Amino acid sequence: MSARYVVLSAARPRSAWFGDVAQWANTGALALEFLKCLSADDVVAKANGPRAWSAALLDGGMSGLDRDLFARLRERGLAVIIVHDPRVTRDWRSLGAHAVLGPDLSKAELLDALADHCELVTDGTSPIDAFAQIDTATSPIRGTVVTVVGSGGAGTTTVAMALAESFGTKHATKGHTVLADFCLDAELAMLHDTQHISPGLQELTDAHRLSTPNPEQVRDMCFQVAGRSYDLLIGLRRRRLWSTIRPASCVQAVLSLSATYAAVIIDTDADLEGEAETGSHDVEERNLLSRTAVAHADHVVAVGHASLKGLHGLCRVIGELCEFGVSPSQIHPVLNFAPKSARSRAGYTRALADLIGADTPVGPPTFISFQPVDDSVRAVAALPDGVVRPITTLLSQFGPREQSTPTRRFRRVTPGFLRRAVGES
Repeated sequence: MSARYVVLSAARPRSAWFGDVAQWANTGALALEFLKCLSADDVVAKANGPRAWSAALLDGGMSGLDRDLFARLRERGLAVIIVHDPRVTRDWRSLGAHAVLGPDLSKAELLDALADHCELVTDGTSPIDAFAQIDTATSPIRGTVVTVVGSGGAGTTTVAMALAESFGTKHATKGHTVLADFCLDAELAMLHDTQHISPGLQELTDAHRLSTPNPEQVRDMCFQVAGRSYDLLIGLRRRRLWSTIRPASCVQAVLSLSATYAAVIIDTDADLEGEAETGSHDVEERNLLSRTAVAHADHVVAVGHASLKGLHGLCRVIGELCEFGVSPSQIHPVLNFAPKSARSRAGYTRALADLIGADTPVGPPTFISFQPVDDSVRAVAALPDGVVRPITTLLSQFGPREQSTPTRRFRRVTPGFLRRAVGES
């Protein structure tokens, strides 16, 4: 067979355009191989197969069409083309669709959309070639995103609160900074006495499944904390609810926060393992919040306890951050509960440098001595100066945002995939 477009399609029953496109393909009016699917999930299932596909042509009136479904199709190299349903008012392009056609589409309109957004498939086209590179460009981050991670008991959440307070004081105008809770065991709502469990992270990510909220709507999902110079996005209501957060919606939620606030401080766990490290897609989904927060951060503050065990844990966190792909220049170590002695601090600095090695040029740690914060937390008042002042000094070490370059992402190879791709029996 000569080169043609290979299109997966699904539509509501008795959609007129669905039959028209099938007729054009069957009669040869278009160089098109048209495969009908029963639902959006069926489209994804077929897209996961060994064949090379050009596009997914989907009816805008179907259920199950959202940002994450489009992201899965795009990751597999398919252009997403929506046939608009007048009864559905949705900005398909902002959700990730490549093109939107009217319900009375013509052959010329369909052909133009296919030519603009996808490639012809020939008998010799390898699925690996079709899926090799994926455009991961997204709208640029406007505000500064700082992610705070650390080992257990290091005071990571306190450091995140101090960072938010420092940024809020720096901007001097309330509403310029947001502290977001991306931990599985979310505790910032309790520490700020919000007395509410919603809206929060779940509502924010869910709002991005079918639309892109404007800055005012994003702010409405955050709490204005009296006595603090920042807003608060509360986290998951239960640890197990991580399963309700979808990847593309989570990424877009971070982008919306950064487009709304001048500074976004994210408190999250240090669990970054994914499928590549563990062989488990479930583990990657469980760690979605922390992986997303770190991947989209301009700076990562790694917190450790100033002790033998705490220094070991901090080195492990820094190593995992570097393995995840964070540049050492973006990592800022903090040692909490540090002694006040200059000699002791110099010893911790030397030990940290020796343990992480010269191949990981992370800067010297910022030290925070022990400060009682419980009274400030109970009163929802400003944190002690002994906590905030070192963090304010740390802000001056933040250099300009590194320009990110599109990364090549490859399709996951499953058992038997290569054999089918080259046509072996």
